[in-house]
Formats: sequence, structure tokens, C-alpha cells
Amino acid sequence: MAQRQVHDYVRDVCTACGAIAYRNPAPASGCIVEHRSQVLLARRKFAPWQGFWYVPSGFVEYGEDVEDTARREILEETGLVVEIERLFGVYSYFDDPRQHGIIILYKARVIGGTLQAGDDASDVAFFDADALPAPDQIGFASHRRALQQWRESISTRASPLTEPNQMVTSAASGPSASNA
Repeated sequence: MAQRQVHDYVRDVCTACGAIAYRNPAPASGCIVEHRSQVLLARRKFAPWQGFWYVPSGFVEYGEDVEDTARREILEETGLVVEIERLFGVYSYFDDPRQHGIIILYKARVIGGTLQAGDDASDVAFFDADALPAPDQIGFASHRRALQQWRESISTRASPLTEPNQMVTSAASGPSASNA
């Protein structure tokens, strides 16, 4: 391999066959899960951003649909089953030391499951818009941006009573009336 200027970028190129090794961003997917005007966050169990809050999400597996990834990650990390309502936003990220990427976030609602931390999460909780963790406690700039947009969307709604009245239970504390 040798480095050469190709399409305005310095890229690794095979000296034997000329194949170009492109470094592309990794796709990730997750959900802004809202329940009773609160948003679901998880606390990272592992690096990067260990101990920081984040929007439950993860990398898209080869051959996996991005919506399936989003639902799978919510179930694995929070124990909840969700229904995707719509696309929430698409964000580039550059602050993950493993690689740069693109995260696709969907707006989703809870349809089942039991709230409990799992997989990459050490804790999970629902937060009111005015009680989100401080920005310096939220890992990933793309997640901070998405949560700010969610907070702004909450402030423009007419009434939280327009949401379905659903029960979410926590394995540790029973029904969730506020933060789980």
C-alpha cells in the first residue's frame, strides 16, 4: 500500500493492483424514545465515553436494516420494545476514537418490555426536558445535538396529554411515574 492523492483526499492505494482503500464512516442507528414527555437515556458501561449518558444506539451490522438496528439496540440496552414512528434526525460524528460515523435516530414509542440496563448500558432512565443531564455528562456531540433538538421540540408542543397513556415498568423499581 502507498498513499496517493485520489479524488481530493490522500488515500491508501494497493501498489500491485491499484485498488483504493476508502475509509468510510460507520453507520449507527438508535431511537429517541419518548414516554410521557420524557426521553430515554442510557449510561455507557464501556469506553468510549464510559459513565456518560447517551441516546441508546449502536452500529448497524452488515446486512441489517437500520430500523431493525434501532429497535434491536433499544431492546438490548434498555429492555424495552419500541415502535418507530418517524425519522428524528441524521448526524455525522467525529468524536468516537474507534472511527467516524453517521448516526440515524428515529423517534419511537414504548410498546412493551421491562426497563432494565443491559448490553453496553450500566443504567437507564427517563428524563424530563428540563432535567436532562448536563451537556458535559452526555457522551457524543451528535447525541447532545439530538437531545437539544428534542428539548426544543418538547417546548413547542401544545400539551403532554396528547401522548398515549402507557405503562413502563422497571425491573428494579416497578411502574415508572417519573425517572426510572
